[in-house]
Amino acid sequence: MKYEVHVYATFRVKVEGVEAPDPKAACRLATKRVDFDRYNGPNFEWSDDITDYLVDYENDPEYEQSQFFTPAQIEGGRQP
Repeated sequence: MKYEVHVYATFRVKVEGVEAPDPKAACRLATKRVDFDRYNGPNFEWSDDITDYLVDYENDPEYEQSQFFTPAQIEGGRQP
């Protein structure tokens, strides 16, 4: 018997150089800058959500100030 299997995997898209007044605003701006369609293909498409955001601060090489946010904490979540 043959099956078509959909594997729901998450991968990270890093958006560099986001200038914003605060980390949550940076998440919203980064989401708008990602060209989600660029990564689509015949056997690949985005699910309808983002699972997390990770914000790294400039000049913080040890990532001591980095913060995680859930989409619920960021107004709008993913806007495909």
